[in-house]
Amino acid sequence: MFCKASPPAFGLLLADEQYPHGIIGHVYPPGTASSNGSPFHHVTGRETEVDVLIGAYAFTTEHLNRVFELAAKIGISDLSRGRNGEDILLSFSGTKRPRIHAIRPMLQCASTSLPGVALWKSDEQFWTERVSVFEKLREIQLTMGYAWSSKSESESEV
Repeated sequence: MFCKASPPAFGLLLADEQYPHGIIGHVYPPGTASSNGSPFHHVTGRETEVDVLIGAYAFTTEHLNRVFELAAKIGISDLSRGRNGEDILLSFSGTKRPRIHAIRPMLQCASTSLPGVALWKSDEQFWTERVSVFEKLREIQLTMGYAWSSKSESESEV
């Protein structure tokens, strides 16, 4: 997200660079499904921690460098060939859980849920791939001792 696109989000990032910021997110409570069948539950319109940022992000160069480090740790050598999970990598790039903010609603394209356009509606393995990336990154964070990665936090938020 460029600072001109959302001055409030940019200001929040400057106020606390320990985590990436956004306005829409997901929480992942294993073994549950949201109304659209996703194992990730949509969260927006409030100030809260989430497991994954989606849609729009505010992050630092340090976060971006960490994305590449994390990608290498889970076997992704070329992010340009990735098609699913870059937002999860970014979400794990801070030293704290990512946060969303109640800035204002984000306009979304009407095709965001159309089969043939939206990858999550067109690829049967989409959610399986996302869960795999999320769980690999969570395990890496747990072994590195980041407290925000505890499994119980996101499981209790839905």
